[in-house]
Amino acid sequence: MECSARELVAGHIYRQQWPKSLLAKVGVTLHDPANIIIMQSQLEKAFDKWQWIVLPDGPDDYKVHALMLSALV
Repeated sequence: MECSARELVAGHIYRQQWPKSLLAKVGVTLHDPANIIIMQSQLEKAFDKWQWIVLPDGPDDYKVHALMLSALV
């Protein structure tokens, strides 16, 4: 999928509205690059609606899980 830079947004994997006290346990700060994922704005809307999630799969790996397949099509 191609998109212009204007269509890209930075989303937080550990959400901004979640308790900040848990961030220390995760080992990142809210705006840490390790907590940011660049995505197309339409995907961010689906991400915010929990239609897809990102989960750790090792120390430096993550997996995307589609909870609603239509969100990624």
